[in-house]
Amino acid sequence: MQVDLKGEYAYIFLRDVIFTYEINANKLKYAVTADVIPPYWFNPHALDIGETNNETKFALIPGYAREEREVGKSLPVICLVRLDPPSNMTLISNMTLISNITLENTTVEDNIAFFSNYDDVISVIIHDRTKKVLVSMPYFRKVHLLSFNSTDIVLIRSFTMTAGSIAWLDDSGILAAFLIVDDPTPPWARSKIIVINTSANNDEVMYFYPNNQQILLPIWGVPSFVRISTTSSHQLLFLDNYGWIGIVPKSPPGHFARMNQLFYDKTYFEKCPPGTYKSSNEASPCQVCPTGTKSSMHSESIEMFLFSTKDEIFSEE
Repeated sequence: MQVDLKGEYAYIFLRDVIFTYEINANKLKYAVTADVIPPYWFNPHALDIGETNNETKFALIPGYAREEREVGKSLPVICLVRLDPPSNMTLISNMTLISNITLENTTVEDNIAFFSNYDDVISVIIHDRTKKVLVSMPYFRKVHLLSFNSTDIVLIRSFTMTAGSIAWLDDSGILAAFLIVDDPTPPWARSKIIVINTSANNDEVMYFYPNNQQILLPIWGVPSFVRISTTSSHQLLFLDNYGWIGIVPKSPPGHFARMNQLFYDKTYFEKCPPGTYKSSNEASPCQVCPTGTKSSMHSESIEMFLFSTKDEIFSEE
């Protein structure tokens, strides 16, 4: 389920039916999926809703499709659907990316595409300001970076990553977080969250969480992360396998902050260790000083409160 940017309508795309819920009027309507997304037999796996610059609403729905019920093989696709609430939906012509979004044009068995499969949890997230889109397809070990407008979807590039969940981390649509589900991890958790510069020409990881600075508090134990998201100011949120929600707070230049439970009243910012630096007000760890340079800063804990973060997450706007 996903809600539009103005909080007026909620949508659920299923294999056989699409539900539209008008929130203020408390009205539920439905449409047959095949009437909106022909000629494919389509099984949606994820959904996000965005707007173009003229405030036209669109849904981006990745999933699997096949043209005939008896084929036995399916292709990964993404559909761009214009939303004209409360009743009308239109598949934009030629917006299925069957040839572009596959891995070497590989098909998959229908028991993966059309039935419950926990190893294939597809995710999609729109960067509202830039109209960039991330689509993670763990089964193919791919994360796709796309863009969209009112008439087209464009594949920008692909990353070879097995990401179970994805999130944007800045206002520019450049930094992205991937929840990695199949790599060896440090001792602090059973999974890790990596940060990628999506504008770079490689898959190089900038940094990851947890790390030797931004560790989990002892109360966490050694969790597995199951989903990531962000606040409206792009502070990273994560959900673990015990149901706890955590946050990686942004910290001022020259400081870093430990990963923390969301409902914990305070966090601690620490100064960058000697030989490291941090020049931005971001949630990144301190970086090792370049060759030929040094930093004389010493670690010193200071206590600050996170009321602004909580107000941001739980405000009614």
